[in-house]
Amino acid sequence: MGRRKYNESPILFILNLSEAIVTNSYLMLYPKEHLQKAISDSPKSIYRIWELLKSINGSDIEEEGRVYGGGLKKIDPRELAKVPCGDLMKLCFT
Repeated sequence: MGRRKYNESPILFILNLSEAIVTNSYLMLYPKEHLQKAISDSPKSIYRIWELLKSINGSDIEEEGRVYGGGLKKIDPRELAKVPCGDLMKLCFT
């Protein structure tokens, strides 16, 4: 959930290296098989993946999510799965 400020995306991707427990106001992303293999083969690739997630166009995220009163934007896991992230797919299958 978030509100847009100027040209910023209302959604942030946070790399949780501390493995902190997350409240239900955040979505946790866990790698599927191909992505986990890429991370296992090159542990530093997690930073590249994080950068790719952060580079997703905010309007693409907003297009799949919902807007509530006052401009609050929200996206759920099924909606997030529809957001295009072609560069991430390239990383998974190379």
